[in-house]
Amino acid sequence: MSYIVLYKFPPENGVAYFLKKNLELTGLKERKIEAQVIQGHPLFVTANNTDSEDKFFPAIGVEWITDTRKDFIGLNFKEFKNYDALRADFQAYKEIEKQDRSVSDAQLDILTNATILQRFVHMVESKVIIAGFVSGGVGRTTLRALYETVDGMLEGVTQDIMEFYQGVKVDIEKDNQMNISAANQFGQPTWGFEIGLRITQPRITIRSKPYYPENEIKGFDVYIHKSKTVFKTIGGFFEEIKGVST
Repeated sequence: MSYIVLYKFPPENGVAYFLKKNLELTGLKERKIEAQVIQGHPLFVTANNTDSEDKFFPAIGVEWITDTRKDFIGLNFKEFKNYDALRADFQAYKEIEKQDRSVSDAQLDILTNATILQRFVHMVESKVIIAGFVSGGVGRTTLRALYETVDGMLEGVTQDIMEFYQGVKVDIEKDNQMNISAANQFGQPTWGFEIGLRITQPRITIRSKPYYPENEIKGFDVYIHKSKTVFKTIGGFFEEIKGVST
């Protein structure tokens, strides 16, 4: 048996991709701000920024922090026969980098060769944090420029995501965290901001239909106290046998 879990839009990887592509359209580089986009929170993920004198900063991190399961009205379970187009999709999924998927090549082969598949669908709301951090003597000035740029382009980023991934809804949180101080983390003044996104979409789980071997107990007798009828299991069914129970 094998499982595959599919998000229509990968919350962390997807936001990082669109954020990086839109960041290239801004004027940060002309202002000598070489901010790399990484996956994970900049304070807790070791990143090597080769474009900056400070190997850690400035950095913009994308961290997927929560998933909230929502109800799905109808069509949340379906059992069906495998078919060629889906088999091809399973094999094509192998082209995705292994670190970006939760299913192995062997699991994909099991799903490809399965005769009967089962599908489960529910809605999920994922919360993603975009965290920008800077350090150094002009850190506060750099932070302001970084925040204004990232926050200002988020409407474009969310619009791109919803346009390319129909059925996915992306909301920008109303309250942003500004002027976060983390001086004790690196031994020098470090400032940052955090902006939250909420991504609502269907999540699909597909598995090959499980097979559970029959119980090792092949049969058993049932006697009703003081009854003139005796029941015995034959092939999983009760069959009446004339007699008297003891």
